[in-house]
Amino acid sequence: MHEQHSFVRSIKSYRWPGGTKGLLLDQSQFPNGKIWYNYWHLTNKSTAYIMHCNWVKMNKKSRMIRDGVWFLDEDDQVCRSNFDPMAEDCHRNCLPVKDGCPLRKRCVYRGCEDQVKLEKQRLLASKRFNALDTWHPMAQRLAGCAAPA
Repeated sequence: MHEQHSFVRSIKSYRWPGGTKGLLLDQSQFPNGKIWYNYWHLTNKSTAYIMHCNWVKMNKKSRMIRDGVWFLDEDDQVCRSNFDPMAEDCHRNCLPVKDGCPLRKRCVYRGCEDQVKLEKQRLLASKRFNALDTWHPMAQRLAGCAAPA
């Protein structure tokens, strides 16, 4: 069982007033993956209680690691004891992880050259979502890039 099953079971056991069968969650507090990844102005780690990204198929783990919300260890076996989703006050683009991390296997991280190249590409693409897709200084440092002057 994982968090999705627990969440669904909790909702099903709720006694709905007047026989209501649905529940509309606030998108800033319970964002789905599309809202989290594409509409940054609607939510962040300070406002979200839980993020559900069922629609993400290939890069779920790498995207969650990138944003500092993957709490399992490198082998996906146990929760990291030192996990801090708000490390260095980073909300998104916190770690320079490459796309396509398979479950139960270690991820590969970018070096500075790859990180800078990717940032330029993503910055251009992100303008259509009303949010500049820039990397947090922590990601730049972990990629081995010099700190911005």
